[in-house]
This record gives sequence, C-alpha cells and structure tokens, in this order.
Amino acid sequence: MSVLGIICEYNPFHNGHACQINYGRQLIGSEGILIALMSGNVVQRGEFACIDKWTRAAAACQHGADLVIELPLLATLQSADYFAEFSIRLLSALGCQSFLYGTETATDEQLRQIVDWQEQHHSLLQNHIQAQLKQGKAYNVAFQNAWQEVAPKNMAINPFSPNHLLGLQYLSANAKLPQPLKSYALERAKVDLEGKPILSGSAIRQQAVAQPNSLKLAVPMLVAQMLNNHGPVTMEDYWPFLRYKLTVSSPSELATYYGAKEGIQNRLKEKLAEQSTYSQYISDLKTKRWSYNQFARLLLSILLNIKDDEWRQAQDAFWHEPNLRLLAFSSRGQAYLNQNNANLGLDIWSNLRKNREDSYRFNLQADRVYQLNPEVKIAEQIRARYPITYSP
Repeated sequence: MSVLGIICEYNPFHNGHACQINYGRQLIGSEGILIALMSGNVVQRGEFACIDKWTRAAAACQHGADLVIELPLLATLQSADYFAEFSIRLLSALGCQSFLYGTETATDEQLRQIVDWQEQHHSLLQNHIQAQLKQGKAYNVAFQNAWQEVAPKNMAINPFSPNHLLGLQYLSANAKLPQPLKSYALERAKVDLEGKPILSGSAIRQQAVAQPNSLKLAVPMLVAQMLNNHGPVTMEDYWPFLRYKLTVSSPSELATYYGAKEGIQNRLKEKLAEQSTYSQYISDLKTKRWSYNQFARLLLSILLNIKDDEWRQAQDAFWHEPNLRLLAFSSRGQAYLNQNNANLGLDIWSNLRKNREDSYRFNLQADRVYQLNPEVKIAEQIRARYPITYSP
C-alpha cells in the first residue's frame, strides 16, 4: 500500500490545494493512503488561522485526504527549518513512503540539486552567513546574501521564493532521515481542473476581508460560506488582548517567553505606547536582525502565555512519547489506522481526555484563546469535538 504525506496549513483550503490532493491521489492510486499533516489553529508565520482547523480538515477530507492529523504547536510556532524537520520526522513516523509539496516553478530535481550543493559546500556557506550576521543582518537576509556570494550563477531557479525556501527545508530534513522518503514537487498552477482561478492563500485572506462574496470561484463552497458568513480571523481581532498583556508585563517577564532573546523585551515595551493596531505595532518592531515573522511568533507566544522553559521541556517530552490528534478521516484512513496504529509508535487519538491535556496543552491554550475572538464567531474547538468522518 502506498502512503503519501502532505505538510499543509490550508489557510484557507482553496482550489490549488484541491489540485495538489488530486495529484497526490494520482501518484498513489485509488487504494493508496493520503495523509495531510495540517497546522491547527496556529500557522507557521506566527498567526491564527483565518478559518478554524475543523473546517479546514473537513474540506481536505472532502477533496481526497484520508487522514487529517493536527501538527503540534511545537512545530507550527517555529521557523521554517524547525517546522520542516519536525513535520518530515512525523510523516516518516506515520508510515509515509513519500511526500508531496508545492513549489513556485521548480521541479523536485532542481531543488534537490540545490540541497546537494549546500551539503557539499556547508562550511563555505556557513562562513559567509556568519560574516553577514556579524554585520547585524537577520538570518534569512544573511543566508540570501551568502548564497548570492558563493553559489553557482547558473542555478536554474530562484531558491528564495517562499515555496522554494520551504521545499528546500523539506528536502534537507528528509535527507537526514535514516530512510529518506520519496519526494514529489507540484508547480503552482493558475487554474484548476475545471478552469476556476487558483489564488494564493495570502490573496484569498486579503480578499476575504475586503470582498468576501467574491471568493466563490476560488475556494470550495464550505470555505466560501464560512468566510462569507463569519469573516476571516485576523490577528487584529486579538490586539486588545495582546496589548493588555504587553502593557501589564514587565520587561523581565517578557524576557521569559518563548522566542524572546537579545534584550528584545525592551523594544517590545518601547514601541507599544502609541500603536493602535497590531499591524502598526509589528511593523514598527521590525529591525535588521528581526523579521516580521520572528516578531509575530514571539507575540503569539506571549498572547498564549508560553514560557521558554516550558517550551523546551515540552519539546524534549514530545519525542519520548509522541502523540497526535486526529481531525478527520475517510473510510480508507480509518482502515489504515486500524491495521497499522499499533506498529507506528505514535499515540494517535481522537478524544481529548484529562490524561492527554498536559502533552496537548499548547494546542489547547491556542484553541481557548482562538475562541475568544471578539469579532468573528468561532465554533467550539474543544468540548465534544471528534474527528470528522467522510466516505469517498
């Protein structure tokens, strides 16, 4: 049996994601198992998802995923390299033999050539990165500058497009596995199989704020109805809560949260005084060494009350007894778990019991705060929530 994994956020689920799942199904056949390892209510850029995880999981299952499993917050509130390594390890643990990822224009072979070159010239590249960091550059800028200084000029693609960067991280993490998975890349398309437009997730999120009724052709009906009836969740919705937390916390307390370093707590306080919106505040926070996404992840850890020492303890504990929440499944997916769950070495669960709350506490905190949204009506995320079932 072929088992293929997709690491995803589906923020929100759109026509491009439907095409990706369809392509994945072609790769593994009708009897294969497609596993979507999906971010919960927090996504990797350091924001809450625009639509809740249950709605996104339902859309994925309706379009061909057999299992939708929640990616722990320990992965989703991380930079791209840690996010990719955590996710690839989990796909391997879930029994996947292959994985599929999206790119802008690159093929899998082109990206693997870049990964191979980086591995062969690791010391040279790291020396140039360190030189850039000493000049006060943020790591992503330092890496890009170093690459442009030392990499061959005849590379066929730009490795710094967002999807290319994440694809490179997936491939790099996969190469470290004792038994690497087969990798497949799918280039971004402009229209789906029915000729409907494929907009990017960011374009859809922006359009959902300004013109929610205009998205019917770009996303499945379930997603369009959710955006139209309730509107997208944005970080601006939570700004009053975050601003209060930043206001009453001392600099020394802010320094204890996950992601705080280099005395950044003082800047958090200095830039707070006159800002009336989340976007204005985070824009003023940016420095040469700190990117937007780094600040976004730090601010979310403050909002969720995640301390650095608790985070590190949870990281160590997870891989000793890894456990994952099942969000949705098809009849094929259910049969796969029934046959293989005992051999996977994972606790894949559907019912949140008291004995699981400690290991699940960061995702639980995120769900609880997510539901506090004062602008968007969000369905219950915790109590009496069981996996969504779908029969293809």
